Amino acid sequence: MKNLSLNSTEQSIINIIEIVGDYKLKTIRSKNKEEKIQLSRAILGVVLYENKTTIKRIGSIINRHHATVLHYIGNHKDNLKYYPEYNVLYDEVKEEYRTGYKRAKVDIMEKQIKELQDSIKTLKVNLNY
Repeated sequence: MKNLSLNSTEQSIINIIEIVGDYKLKTIRSKNKEEKIQLSRAILGVVLYENKTTIKRIGSIINRHHATVLHYIGNHKDNLKYYPEYNVLYDEVKEEYRTGYKRAKVDIMEKQIKELQDSIKTLKVNLNY
């Protein structure tokens, strides 16, 4: 799997999808066509798009062509209206995003800060600072 560099918003959304959809990003990015995995993949694409991520970037994150991402976005309203499983999963993701997003984002930022602090310590040791 290609190493992705994710910003805190992307990582937070992915974390929520992994928790609510019960699949890791590696599985979502795979070629697996199991229905629940496809639902998680489509909803991940839609929620990233709703948060101003570009179509091309979403395609890279979910390992799909940008036309597939456009398909997910274009079908979103109909899926909400006619596909109960999609609607339930989307609502759960959005609710977790509304209530847990700030906490998840803070956790990710704290992790990034710790990693940067560790890198600074290593650099200082290597430079005899």
